[in-house]
Parts: sequence; structure tokens; C-alpha cells
Amino acid sequence: MKRSLFEKLIYKTPQWLISTVVYGIGGLLIFALIFSGCAPFEPIPGLCYTDKTGTYLCPEEETLKVEKKKYTAKELCSPYLGTDWWFECMNNEN
Repeated sequence: MKRSLFEKLIYKTPQWLISTVVYGIGGLLIFALIFSGCAPFEPIPGLCYTDKTGTYLCPEEETLKVEKKKYTAKELCSPYLGTDWWFECMNNEN
């Protein structure tokens, strides 16, 4: 009876080599799960962390008050000048 290539590899390979390969693959999987499976937690909002200073309260960001420019209807509708939409834009401006 003729054996397949897979059977030849299994039956002619020494047992210690098969065990080493199986345990090696299992060990690598466990190693990968332990050292790369979990991401670090994000700090609580309002707390900052650096290696140099440790955990501390984050400084409040200064909010810049930007004044919105008030555009006129003519400025807003100028892209539509010369089209049918210009009239609609000018009439619907608040």
C-alpha cells in the first residue's frame, strides 16, 4: 500500500521533532497573546500621565473665542451670480 506524502512525514519523522514543533507553535501563540493581547488603558478624562511626572491633572485648554464674520446676502450668493439659483439664494437669506 502506497502512503501519501503526509503519512510519510508523520511516520518517518522522529517523535521528539514533532513534539518540539507542536509545543513550539503553542508556546509562540501563548507568548504572543500574553505580550500583545492587551492594549494599555486610556487615562481617565481630565488626568494626564507622563513617565517623568507621573499622573497629574491636565491643564485646561484655553478656548479661543473666534468671532464669526457676518456675511451679507450679496457675499453669500455671489457664487450663484448669473444663474437661476442667484434669485432663490437672495430671497431665502435670513
